[in-house]
Amino acid sequence: MKTINIQETIKCQDSRNVLIQLGAKTINGIGAMVHPTSANDLQWIFELDYDHDAIEGIVMPIWMSSQYSARLNEILNNQKQSTLTGAPNMNSAQSNLFSFNNTKAILYDPSPEALYFSNKTPEGKEGNIRRVRMKNLISETGAPKALNDLLECNPKTYYAAFEKIVNDQKQRNALILWSLIVQNNNKADVVFPMTPYVSGKETSAFKVAVDMNQEAEILGDSIPTPIGHYYCLDFNFFADSDTVDVAIEIFEDQYLKFDKSYKRVVAIKIVNDRFHEEPDSMENLKNFLYALRKIRDQTGVVFVLMSAMETGYAGLAKGFDLCSFPTNGYTNVGFSGGNGAVKAGLYDSKWLSKRKYKSVLKYFKENGHLPVEGTFGMRIAFTDPETYARDEWNSLAKKVLAEVKNNEAKKIREAVRDGEVRTIKEKFLGSKRKDFADLF
Repeated sequence: MKTINIQETIKCQDSRNVLIQLGAKTINGIGAMVHPTSANDLQWIFELDYDHDAIEGIVMPIWMSSQYSARLNEILNNQKQSTLTGAPNMNSAQSNLFSFNNTKAILYDPSPEALYFSNKTPEGKEGNIRRVRMKNLISETGAPKALNDLLECNPKTYYAAFEKIVNDQKQRNALILWSLIVQNNNKADVVFPMTPYVSGKETSAFKVAVDMNQEAEILGDSIPTPIGHYYCLDFNFFADSDTVDVAIEIFEDQYLKFDKSYKRVVAIKIVNDRFHEEPDSMENLKNFLYALRKIRDQTGVVFVLMSAMETGYAGLAKGFDLCSFPTNGYTNVGFSGGNGAVKAGLYDSKWLSKRKYKSVLKYFKENGHLPVEGTFGMRIAFTDPETYARDEWNSLAKKVLAEVKNNEAKKIREAVRDGEVRTIKEKFLGSKRKDFADLF
């Protein structure tokens, strides 16, 4: 089996420094990753011209895989041509992408929630866009029948359809292999199997995900890329303590018994992050994070939290090694941000949450500057947001978020390295998300 290498220095329980080696790449643990929510994001992500040294890579929805590799292949082909003809090698944009690909982690999110929600659900408007993109990927890659069957589902029929696939060894294997091969063919540094979207108390679906992750290691033995494990959980999964207790028990049985010399990457995605709406869920999340920390400390498992905002900020401090943030600032399936004629809100690092555009505009009129920090933030701080066209403003808002997340990751990295995690709790206590302080 293909594996990864980890170098870790632990001074005490709350102090660690981690380096993760993925092939020829070495990245820092306790780092942020960009999770694009639009194909247009693939342009500006590789052109960040300010400090982003704590951004350790990118996690793309699986339907963006062909778009990313197409851009990279174009650069590689241009490079070959320039070698033959002596023509100029790459422009700055191409050079940035080439450098990013060679130094940062490239991961894909199997995104099973795109097959769960339909255009008849509250999540449908944006969720249906995801389904269309997934359908295009299926068409491009000749995906197995199982995936087409899931594409026709809705929340009421999804689990029955998935159970049918699980009970058919041939279809289940085909679904797992397809997801691994698509990611491997599109330059991923770790590949993850497509597992079921786990909503609410679906512990049976969680157990299926465990089994499919194990099977992926066997089925993908010939794939030259390390194979990780993947779990996609709805926020409601954490609303019930019994459900979380079952998951913790399964996780401990799954990972603590394995050969500790074999290092795994385990990706966890929490969809529709609304922990503030359910008081008990925060305590359940705390117990879950504690269990994951125990596992990573004893086994060296690398935990990646995909597509997370405040949960990601806390998660990095509580044991996750990497966390990707959605570029639109939202984890709920049904929200894309900035649709139609609406301008996107702006992430406020002091609030640890996103201000709506009206709040941003009011702040500017009252204070004469935007609620931003950092090198890039200061470039736009004193410009009236009304002067920007919608698309330009929305792009700027995403770049502000990227800078904030980079700086947050750096502060968390320093706090964890120095054993000063309490400073992260203090940050939450001074923000709009005081509820997350309960995790510490």
